[in-house]
Amino acid sequence: ARATTEGILAAPGNYLFAVYLPGGLFGPLYVGQAADLQARLPGHEMWPRALAMGATHILAHQNHSGKDARCREEQDLIARWHPPLNTQHNSPKRFG
Repeated sequence: ARATTEGILAAPGNYLFAVYLPGGLFGPLYVGQAADLQARLPGHEMWPRALAMGATHILAHQNHSGKDARCREEQDLIARWHPPLNTQHNSPKRFG
């Protein structure tokens, strides 16, 4: 399956590749940020690896506060959830 732009705006933001877990929760597999979500997500280099790990969803939201704010949020999410496909800002613990 290919990541598509359906429902994704051409806007800056943060995103997660995630697996749906029992109880309605999501386990982040990869966290990122982009100046343009619509341009970044299709063909993303981590999507095939996320799919191989069971990814079921791409979760994204707009963040118009600038690149520094997007990067801080990305780092905070990685520190909180320890997604296995993020090698930067990450420790080995998985799913918080």
